[in-house]
Amino acid sequence: MNVLYLYADYIGTKDWNVARWRCEIPAKAFQESFAHDARMMYVEDWANGQETGNSEWADVIVVQRLAVGVALIAIEYWKARGKTVILDVDDAYHQIPKANIGYTYWREGIVHYKIGDKMVPSKLKILPTEQLWWGGKLCHAVTSPSRMLLEDWSKAVDKTILIPNYPDVNDYLKVVKPIPKEGEIIIGWGGGRSHNDSWRHSNVIPALMQLMIKRPQVKLCVAGGVRDILGAIKQRNPNARVFAKPWDNFDGWPPTLAQFQIGLIPLYGKYDDYRSPIKALEYGLMGIPWVGSDSPTLGDFRDYGRVVRNSKEQWYEALLDMVDNLPEYQGKQKEAFDLAVSMDINKNLEYIVSSYESCKQELKEREYGENSIPDSQRERLFD
Repeated sequence: MNVLYLYADYIGTKDWNVARWRCEIPAKAFQESFAHDARMMYVEDWANGQETGNSEWADVIVVQRLAVGVALIAIEYWKARGKTVILDVDDAYHQIPKANIGYTYWREGIVHYKIGDKMVPSKLKILPTEQLWWGGKLCHAVTSPSRMLLEDWSKAVDKTILIPNYPDVNDYLKVVKPIPKEGEIIIGWGGGRSHNDSWRHSNVIPALMQLMIKRPQVKLCVAGGVRDILGAIKQRNPNARVFAKPWDNFDGWPPTLAQFQIGLIPLYGKYDDYRSPIKALEYGLMGIPWVGSDSPTLGDFRDYGRVVRNSKEQWYEALLDMVDNLPEYQGKQKEAFDLAVSMDINKNLEYIVSSYESCKQELKEREYGENSIPDSQRERLFD
């Protein structure tokens, strides 16, 4: 099988992390297999007709997220030429909160064009969230790492498939964990700006502040795009024992993760409920016990951490107990490690192949008949 992955984020940017999980990791596994192959290109380049040889070569085309605008026409074009086209969605854009940096695009349709030396805002006539639903209807299937997200999509499309975020476990297992400093326990978390609400509203910050007073050996490490999160912590206590690791490329992440003795998974609101359990998966691979918010996001890893209901008291009590009984909690991570290792991309590649193979049946007629873009709306895509 030849697969063309169309990534939605620029390589090397701070937003590349999702494209890495949904495109780069599986593409690499396909390339290293004996029976299959894969290529990658930027979805907007593909939509605008660049390097058409990639699509001609592919049996399956996977569109990460941006099935909007001219990409909808490209999907129709390559479907008509016998290609299996799949939409892969990683977030619940119909649930995105206002504090999320992507809100103005997905829910308000605001885009920016460069005119001279200035970036000038403009409003799309059709919201990207509506266009994305059309894109899902056009495709042979919608895939996602989130069961909840697929439940929503199943109301609009004929075929949905759970494709978890499969790691290359060697990226983690090759890291030599440092010996913790005596008299020091590092509680850690890594992520980006889309988690700001998770930190502000889950009550994890006041619990951590109280914990640091009670247990002076505790330090907090926040890694990634954490300027706002760090600011919220410092606002509560300017002298909090917290240090930040700025965003880095992925190669620098597993060594940072290896420094944590305890992991955090703060979650808040519906948007977070649609996430995938990447953090619990990564903690499992590194043998790190964790405390997390009660959410469907935890998935199959739920039983391997300490789950709390987002009150300051529950966060504090759980973290204090973990700090005071850390060896006991670390010893319970063997089953979490086994589960995480079983999710290695190379062990699950044939599941992905069989899932893509199952998509070759044509879509049934739905609300808009054989064509999911209403003719009355087609011209408005390009206004």
